Amino acid sequence: MLSFASRDNLKRLCIIRGLFISAISLALWWAHTHLQMSLNFSLIGSILLVNLFVITASVLRLRSPTPVTPGELFGQLLFDICSLSLLLFFSGGATNPFVSYYLVPLSIAAATLPWFYAWGMLILSLLAYGMLLFFYVPLAELYPQIRIQGDLHQMAQLHVTGMWLNFVFSALLITVFLVRMASALRLKQQQLALHREQQLHNEQIMAVATLAAGAAHEMGTPLSTMKTLLNELKTEYREHPDLPADIQCLIQQVELCKKSLQQLVEQGRQSQPVPLNAKKMLSQLQNRWQLMRPQCTVNTAPLELPEHLQLLTDPALDQALMNLLNNAADESSQIELTARYQQPQLIITIRDYGKGLSTIDTERLGTLFYSGKKEGLGIGFTLSQATIERFGGEVKLYDHNQKGTITEISLPCLPLEITSDRT
Repeated sequence: MLSFASRDNLKRLCIIRGLFISAISLALWWAHTHLQMSLNFSLIGSILLVNLFVITASVLRLRSPTPVTPGELFGQLLFDICSLSLLLFFSGGATNPFVSYYLVPLSIAAATLPWFYAWGMLILSLLAYGMLLFFYVPLAELYPQIRIQGDLHQMAQLHVTGMWLNFVFSALLITVFLVRMASALRLKQQQLALHREQQLHNEQIMAVATLAAGAAHEMGTPLSTMKTLLNELKTEYREHPDLPADIQCLIQQVELCKKSLQQLVEQGRQSQPVPLNAKKMLSQLQNRWQLMRPQCTVNTAPLELPEHLQLLTDPALDQALMNLLNNAADESSQIELTARYQQPQLIITIRDYGKGLSTIDTERLGTLFYSGKKEGLGIGFTLSQATIERFGGEVKLYDHNQKGTITEISLPCLPLEITSDRT
């Protein structure tokens, strides 16, 4: 984004240069035809031609796809300072009315470039202006009093010195306040862009949630029909040696689906999260998930958690953790589940023994509708991440140093002194 802004600023700088050259050319014509001033028109004209050449080169450079860096834009402004100093040197130095043009490149640097470029431009402008107080080709037509000795000469010198002091004061004000204003504006723009991105992300999640609610409503009737038929099949084939066990497994799976739908309805009715014991929550989570994925093996280390440790939860958080467990089980049939208390957070770690994260997964995982699995929908991890972040938590994914992927979930816990008082 910064490179596009620098490109636009370079375009505007070329326009400003063109207007400045036009103004100088008009002033030179007026000085030559009406004022008969003794200027070195050929040398000043050569400096203006160099400026035209730089404008042309800059316009051609803007056609290139190469981004314009802040350093390049600073170099362009530095050229303007140097060319202006040469023009003023041959036309009266600090006594030339155009000397205040130093404020233009200084203002551009303060408004568009990082602060160290702006302060560098301030120092260079003050040095250039200060040198022109002593080294320049004088023009008696500008200040004829300078040729007169006495009070008039001192007044003229005081006037020029006062112009320099006014420039120093104005330049400092521009650099200090304009740099701060520009920095605040850029920060505000970044915050607005982040807010728009987050709002778009939330809108996408809400759209998916609405579709999920509609799908859940439609699934109620088929699941009830399946449960009824499975019970009939279990009764009809109760003498078969293998079928009843398989049918019972299917009935359990249907019950899990119906329970998930019921939790979805309860979540819509439940307005506030409720506190729940951390050990109890993890135990219920593991038991429910094991029923859903009986073919998977879960190695659980002893939960070294305080007895009274509680956290706020609701069905959405429970489902988010289930999704992360399912993602791990999709990578390997064996996973590890651990939890520890790291005040003030509960850290849940899920490790699988799959292939690990690819470069594309690292960059795009968490983007809605992107999935690293062939048959994945690309919504499970995104919704889980959004739910956990809504509770003030965080999800991190990284490769294990030996094999597989580690999913680390951090959730804020209630203070232990509060939970102890409740018990």
